[in-house]
Amino acid sequence: TAIAEGTWTGETALLTRDKREIPVSQVIISHRNAHGDLDFLSTIIRDISDRKREEVARIEWANRYDAAIRASGQVLFDWNSTTNEITYGGDPVPLLGYTSAEMAGGLDRLRSLVHPEDLAAFDEEIQRVTATREPFRHGFRALHKDGSVVHVEAKGYFFIDRLGQIGRMVGFLADVTSRQLAQLELA
Repeated sequence: TAIAEGTWTGETALLTRDKREIPVSQVIISHRNAHGDLDFLSTIIRDISDRKREEVARIEWANRYDAAIRASGQVLFDWNSTTNEITYGGDPVPLLGYTSAEMAGGLDRLRSLVHPEDLAAFDEEIQRVTATREPFRHGFRALHKDGSVVHVEAKGYFFIDRLGQIGRMVGFLADVTSRQLAQLELA
């Protein structure tokens, strides 16, 4: 590619004498003489071992968090209160019956699953936390894909993003149906 097009940029790996791989970022440049014939190639190589180790560590942590979320039976939510988009982590199928892809549509989509009798209180709580930036703690009933009613406990906290803005809330949705039914029986 460098000979044909003049330059090539990419990642490669160098091998040490003991066969240890060193990941590098590399640029190869072709140099031609006055007649247009290839005279020589030059290269610039930069060791990116630290960056690769950091990438692997980030992926491993993301996988740990996902495994912990799935093991907890809860669903992680990341709500952008400015755009009303919600990203889900873990598996929402056991809780609501819908995949993450089926949950696309942000806050409006989640609202569509809130039991009609609980929707006004849900909306009031959303308005309160949006205005005050206080923690979100709210219980509501949701309509499961199979038609059943699920009691959901939601807890979330706003945080400051890298731009210094407070507009995202991260929290968990948990199925508390058995606890709610047990409390009703006791009552």
